[in-house]
Amino acid sequence: MPFCRECKVEVESYMEVCPLCSTPLDDVDVKPESETAAYPDKPMVDADKKVTRFFVWEIISSLLLTAFLIVVLTNFILEFTFSWAWYPMTSIFFAWLLITIPVFLIKRPLLITILAVLSIMAFIGFIDFIYDLSFDWYHIIALPISVVLILVTTLIVIISRKVKKKGLNIASFIMFGSAIIVICLEGILDFGFKGKIMLSWSLAVLVPLVLIGGLFLYLHYRLLKNVDIKKLFQI
Repeated sequence: MPFCRECKVEVESYMEVCPLCSTPLDDVDVKPESETAAYPDKPMVDADKKVTRFFVWEIISSLLLTAFLIVVLTNFILEFTFSWAWYPMTSIFFAWLLITIPVFLIKRPLLITILAVLSIMAFIGFIDFIYDLSFDWYHIIALPISVVLILVTTLIVIISRKVKKKGLNIASFIMFGSAIIVICLEGILDFGFKGKIMLSWSLAVLVPLVLIGGLFLYLHYRLLKNVDIKKLFQI
């Protein structure tokens, strides 16, 4: 389609004057065919993002592998065995694992969350095991805390995905979930170290979390029912 030389607006072939700038249209240009496709197709954009994501992952993986090999060689050269290297080696491996999981499962956030927490559980358990080749505190402290984190996080993600109108209600779900985690955390620590549960500081944390979560929930479903939150807070 032809366009005005002055303001570059598209015009019809029968027009004599540009409807925008009133420039005579004695000579009009024809827009190059390449310019008509101003926006690339979405599949092409998605493909570019995927290529970039994997490229960054490859760079990070290469750097972590380099660090891993440096640690291994340094420990072996200095002591002709593996001793302290197990700790950084384990940390590097699980760091790579936590980076890799979302790269390949980017469209499955719930699965990412579960696998990430399981990876952290495995990391803590391995650290406990390599210290003296036995599990001392893992099954008493770390494992129960990890299970609570998995259950609460999964519940928050499921509820957040189910609700249609998202906003302050998501923040309230996180507050309520944090309150549950805090109570369970103190209970697990008390039982693991003292043999009995005596809740104290977690109750002081629980009250403001529940109150703030309830306020957010009220604001979302009552006061801000017909208000666009992004426009309200100018975000």
